[in-house]
Amino acid sequence: MIKNLFHGLPRKIGKPLDLRSINRDIGWRRKIASEQKKIADRFLLHTNTVLNCPICSSGLSAEYVCIHGYLYKSCTICSHIYLSNLPNKQTLIDLYTDGVNVQHSIYLNNELFDKRLQNIALPKVQYLNSVINAAGTWIDVGCGTGEILQAASSIGYKAIGLETDQGQVDFGRKLGLNIVCERFSRENGSRLLKECKIISLFNVLEHVEDPIDFLSLISSNLPEEAFLVVEVPRTPSLSTFANLCFPDLAARHIYPPDHLHIFSEESLSKALENSGLVPISIWLFGQDIQELLISCAAQSAHIDSGIFEKLLDISPKLQEIIDENSLADTMIVIAKKA
Repeated sequence: MIKNLFHGLPRKIGKPLDLRSINRDIGWRRKIASEQKKIADRFLLHTNTVLNCPICSSGLSAEYVCIHGYLYKSCTICSHIYLSNLPNKQTLIDLYTDGVNVQHSIYLNNELFDKRLQNIALPKVQYLNSVINAAGTWIDVGCGTGEILQAASSIGYKAIGLETDQGQVDFGRKLGLNIVCERFSRENGSRLLKECKIISLFNVLEHVEDPIDFLSLISSNLPEEAFLVVEVPRTPSLSTFANLCFPDLAARHIYPPDHLHIFSEESLSKALENSGLVPISIWLFGQDIQELLISCAAQSAHIDSGIFEKLLDISPKLQEIIDENSLADTMIVIAKKA
């Protein structure tokens, strides 16, 4: 049995977010899912087979869902969901450096940046600051256009972002944000983390081929008094179920070839433990109800918009129930060196 280090930790539950506030509606879902399928088809022939769970190395698994020809399996031991026909290394590089990724291109918008700053980035930074309550250098890996950097800077951190998508780098720099166009690696890890107080991986680890290797690289260079923050898609969740029911509309959570992993609390706990890291706080929240509703509506040629909008209006209350029953699709964990 996998030991779960999150048992007994301070646990925050819930974070309201109306997807309409960041322009994610039925039309967005259909468009992004269609474009994502084209990318998935393009790289489908450039994959390698994964035989064992990348977290606990178990060869025991069950097929979970096939999306656009990509097969996800669920580990019988640690419940980790992983992509079994993994894109090769060059594909994983190309996805985030040559403008291929459709998820990234939609963020290059000033109005959307401000909405994401207020509705997504600031609540996360405020949560971290309430737990850690410190100041210093904040390194955000895979920072995108830099909403986290802006939010962290607003409360006194020296915020530096790493991003490989040149379009997003240029966008963030125009806003005056300190973004470096490079990957976190063995070559720069020691230099970047030397005086770091916080290093954050918001929606990064699920894109990494070997999460434990990546976390170990960070841990080995992390100062004793510093903290790591990780946000990942979570299973079991209602969104996991929604992607299982509507695989052709996958545009977040389980979607190939971008997301290689969907973490259970057991699998993320195992990954942190094997990397020499100890969790100190966890936050569960999600977009599950809206994910399910929008997927249902996008699947239908005709919908009753009145009923649909009313359902979206009450979705925060429904999401509270999902979160309280540990079926939220996202978790943020704060950790430090063991």
